[in-house]
Amino acid sequence: MSCRKNFAKSGDYSRRTFLGLMSLVIGGSLAGCSSLRILLNSYPDKYDHDFELQERFLRSFVCTVIPTAPADEPNLIRVYSDEFYPFKKYCGFFLSDLAETTRDLNGHEDFDRLDLAARTAVVERGLDKDGPAGRLYTGAVFMAQYSFFAGIYDDEGGCSLIDFPGANQGYRPNTMTGGEIASHLAPHQTVDGNPI
Repeated sequence: MSCRKNFAKSGDYSRRTFLGLMSLVIGGSLAGCSSLRILLNSYPDKYDHDFELQERFLRSFVCTVIPTAPADEPNLIRVYSDEFYPFKKYCGFFLSDLAETTRDLNGHEDFDRLDLAARTAVVERGLDKDGPAGRLYTGAVFMAQYSFFAGIYDDEGGCSLIDFPGANQGYRPNTMTGGEIASHLAPHQTVDGNPI
């Protein structure tokens, strides 16, 4: 009680000032938290606006999670800038975190200049993170996989890596559906198919 009296006697701080200072202290201690960094956009602008950097990092990222993917594939990273997916608005933060994790493990931020083993270590560290950062890494991996393997931006091309030919390349329906479907159906109970 005496502590509160002394604080009130000093007259230097009002309750509002004290609460404001405490919120600054708490906010400062949480500034490293990925949720707040995303909310406050507290990462370098270059990860949102340097498209050449984005392309280098994202192509290297996809070639890390799918090592046999061709780095010059035109649609390799298209999914990350697609307005349909909510990942686009977090892409800058994801790239800044990728650079930061690269710096922590390798002493520099150039993720795209690492060899496959070093890039893999960076991605694994990102996947192990808690909170939004770890979820962004997980989402980025899944987006790369389904975009590449399902050929979502090239219906005709498919994915030669998994022998997926894409849209129907002239195959008969029986070939596409797995053989004669009628042989797998139950026999008719009546001539017209209606119950007795």
